[in-house]
Amino acid sequence: MRKIIKNLRIYRLIAWILAITMLAGYVPQGVHLKSFNSLKDMGKVQAETTLQNPRIVKDSSMDAGQKVTWDCVWFGSYPQSEVTAEDGAIYTKLKKKAEWNNNNTVIEGTKYRRLKGEDATRATFDEEGFYDWNGSYTTYHYFKYEPIKWRVLNTDGKEAFLLADVALDDQKYNTDFINVTWETCSMRKWLNKQFINTAFSLGEKNAIPVKRIINKDNIRYGTKGGENTSDKVFLLSESEVYTELAKKYGFVSESTIYDEARMCKYSTYSWAMGINKVDTNVAWWLRSTSSYNYSPYIAHAVENNGSVVGGGSGY
Repeated sequence: MRKIIKNLRIYRLIAWILAITMLAGYVPQGVHLKSFNSLKDMGKVQAETTLQNPRIVKDSSMDAGQKVTWDCVWFGSYPQSEVTAEDGAIYTKLKKKAEWNNNNTVIEGTKYRRLKGEDATRATFDEEGFYDWNGSYTTYHYFKYEPIKWRVLNTDGKEAFLLADVALDDQKYNTDFINVTWETCSMRKWLNKQFINTAFSLGEKNAIPVKRIINKDNIRYGTKGGENTSDKVFLLSESEVYTELAKKYGFVSESTIYDEARMCKYSTYSWAMGINKVDTNVAWWLRSTSSYNYSPYIAHAVENNGSVVGGGSGY
């Protein structure tokens, strides 16, 4: 999922986040911010005077043959790192806390989320690559809300196209194993209802306009992409992670190359939700439809090694 960004100026924002169940991983989502001025007083948004486009230099030591540097902004917050017994008093307070609102609570100005295995997208014991629930799916684990870091994929001086630095959650592309497109999948609903309301304050949500999202057919196989949509938050498309268009975002145009810029890290919370990691990377969803290699077909995805797979599944 990605690299990092520095702080600077914003207008349009693309985020990613979720994760893959089958492929492992996490997902991208996009959001657009109305203007930089509207964000100046939003707490954790940090910015300088101007944002820069990705800086790309040749580097033979990289599988992609290039090294990319992105500027970054911090906007919104989401549960990310885990609070354990090693953290001392705060862990004890969280365990003893009686009042929780939808499994969220605030202690001394900091927000926390509790999660048990039976509420995760996928939970398992001692299975390689997955979070270890230590033999109990009913015991709560605790996670701290932290500012979300976004990469600046592109800016024209008025807008900035952003991508979340790490996988923040793990969700199925669709809750039922049936043919769907971005327009009809449950992921789209989750992003534009649950996720957006969790990650952003009212002021931050108001700074994110509804955008028209183009859903093209699969590049190689012609699988129908479905109707265009109007969304505040969305996944990236295949053309935005490979093809000539993707090059300006810092990605290589070849889908089969192990592109470090497409490799995705993860938060501990997303791991607990069900992400399957390979070493330190996870796979992540695209909104584009996949090939007909699976029945039913659902979604395209990026593998943990930075390549873009030809077929995929969303359940």
